Amino acid sequence: VISFYRYVALDNPEILRESLLENCTKLGILGRLIVGGEGINGAVCGEENKIKECQSFLEKHFPSLTYREQTIEHQAYHKLVVRVRKEIVVLGKDVSVSQRADHISPKELKNWYDTQKDFVIIDARNEHEAVVGKFKDAVVLPIKTFKEFPEAIEKFENLKDKKVVMYCTGGIRCEKASAYMKEQGFSSVYQLEGGI
Repeated sequence: VISFYRYVALDNPEILRESLLENCTKLGILGRLIVGGEGINGAVCGEENKIKECQSFLEKHFPSLTYREQTIEHQAYHKLVVRVRKEIVVLGKDVSVSQRADHISPKELKNWYDTQKDFVIIDARNEHEAVVGKFKDAVVLPIKTFKEFPEAIEKFENLKDKKVVMYCTGGIRCEKASAYMKEQGFSSVYQLEGGI
């Protein structure tokens, strides 16, 4: 199983959708791929050699794409879905991800904790994910979906001049949420590299 995302401007996501569908079908790969004007978001599963072929195909369109990989015994998905959407992860607000926050490495974040640096850590995931596990002293937003993030973060106007570190599962939500926060006047926002 590989999962991946990349925010990049795409001129014609419909054409990319068709070629992704054709390539994955030919390789017997199942999973979910979302393409849009802002990039790609996907998770797919198949035989290792077929996944490598799929990665080669993806990298023609998205050079240096990085993946989260997991070896499993059985197919993780029951079908292939390739869709075109306005957003590859739904925030519901127009935001320029080119304004996203700088990354902070896990090692540097641990150092911030160890040295008791003055910062606030925000969980950009939903409440259910936070129940499973979260960072020490993390602010958990009262959200069920990522689309609720903009309204929830409005309640934290008092943090606009503080150092804020945010995290999500793999980084895709933080890329967008951090850019949104910066557009809303948060002055010192960071995102955890690679997610939780």
